[in-house]
Amino acid sequence: MITVKENTRSPRLVYCDRLTLWACARLVWMRVGASFGKRVRNVQVLDPIPGTVWNRILKAAMKLLGVNVEEVEFSAGNLKSASGKSVAVETGHWVENTALLAADRIIATSPFLSDLNTAWGRDTIRLHLARSIWEPMLSAGLRVFVSSALARDAGVEKAILFVARPHDFDPIFLTSLCSNLELRFRRPGFSLIRSGRLYLVLWLLRSHVNSLKWRMKARIQSILSRRGGRGIEYNGLNSVLLMQESEVSLDRSYRTQPHWFFEDAGSLPFQTYIFQTGSMTVEPIDKGRLKEQGIQLVSGEDLALTRRSRASIPIQGRLSRDLRRCISKSLFERSDPRSAATTRLSRLFFTANRMTDFCLQANIKAFMTSENYYTEADAMNLVAPALGIHTMSYQISNKDLVDRSC
Repeated sequence: MITVKENTRSPRLVYCDRLTLWACARLVWMRVGASFGKRVRNVQVLDPIPGTVWNRILKAAMKLLGVNVEEVEFSAGNLKSASGKSVAVETGHWVENTALLAADRIIATSPFLSDLNTAWGRDTIRLHLARSIWEPMLSAGLRVFVSSALARDAGVEKAILFVARPHDFDPIFLTSLCSNLELRFRRPGFSLIRSGRLYLVLWLLRSHVNSLKWRMKARIQSILSRRGGRGIEYNGLNSVLLMQESEVSLDRSYRTQPHWFFEDAGSLPFQTYIFQTGSMTVEPIDKGRLKEQGIQLVSGEDLALTRRSRASIPIQGRLSRDLRRCISKSLFERSDPRSAATTRLSRLFFTANRMTDFCLQANIKAFMTSENYYTEADAMNLVAPALGIHTMSYQISNKDLVDRSC
């Protein structure tokens, strides 16, 4: 973000989310345009400016054009919003109250997304989109609230904020956020990699390459050891599937453990599978004891290696069809929040198809999680009714130690 200090009769503050080529181009246009004449002299960048050659070139070019670019230090935790709250807290509350409204607006403007949400039921599509845009809304909203607070502290009635046009949600949710800011949007640039067409292509390519690599690895291990290369065992028992949200151990003093049985309880009448997410892949130190208790960890590799042992069931046909439709709309329709939504839904349907294969083979009858923001959690909520799986969301107790009498 950028601040402009002007030595004129009516000083203006101009902020920008970061120092980029497009931000510099807009500032130069302000410098020579009719809107501000030659009043823009000093630009203070609020986001850290990396000391790269490219950034040094941008700063030098701006200085030659009469605009001095500097970085300003501030702490968002010390800034206050118009209501007197911490900027960070105010932003968090705004996102919590707005993300679902933004998702509703996207669905309302797309008959395709509206039909998808109705067809799959339980508002699973709607809730997944709301969770998906939570992070980009938080990032954009924080920039707006910070700029507003800095302008207020500087005693300026109206400031200008240059910010990347949001690709994941309608910009109208930002323009009406702070009355002392005038927002002007610039091109998002490389941020589209996270939610645009390129992101979808790269993610699908990576998923298929990894699947091929893992299958080749499993095949080689099978040939060399004359046995399957996978460590997952299926015993036909009804099974429970959970997400790994913390370190897994039989130590009951760990309050985040996903099971409620002691080792002396004997053989349990069900199997427990714990899916390792990308952010939590810590291997347990007592893996052998866990396996004896019917608890096995499932990696992304295990999920990709799950083969269909039967013909596709109707739910998988629906998933594959909607996956193809979402990919088509993401790749060939205009880039906007609706295409960003179909990009995220493509990943959801792809994941749901793989989770369905695993659930059928492992005889999953229940799914539990305390962290509902994982794509896999939404994927399970999507397919659970058709597979006869009960879904439960639980909250970890604040007790540090579970007593034996519990």
